[in-house]
Amino acid sequence: MKTKTKWAILLGLLLSVAAFGYAIYYGATTEKRQRDEQINWAKEAVKATLLDGETALFRNVRVTADNVITCGEVNGKNLYGAYTGFTGFDVTGTPDTGHPYVEMESSKEGQPGYHTLVKERCGN
Repeated sequence: MKTKTKWAILLGLLLSVAAFGYAIYYGATTEKRQRDEQINWAKEAVKATLLDGETALFRNVRVTADNVITCGEVNGKNLYGAYTGFTGFDVTGTPDTGHPYVEMESSKEGQPGYHTLVKERCGN
């Protein structure tokens, strides 16, 4: 009887650890999926403001700690088909709100004032 009880306790403990591990893993993947969805949503909002959005190049895209603002840099093409240089952007809102508010830097990379908006809204 004691051996069966020990095995039952051990089995219960193992199942509890497995369930706890699964809950932690699932929670982490859900959060990552939500961030990825928000980043993709923000990129689409930025693309919609550009002349040739489908050719946009993005870098340093991230979501703020409060999950409300997505920041990054985008490089788009001009009327001649040439890339114009990276410009900072931020998108306020979430896919749940459905209404992105896009703000773009007025300065290009390497010019005075570059990253003023992104630093103000997003930190580094």
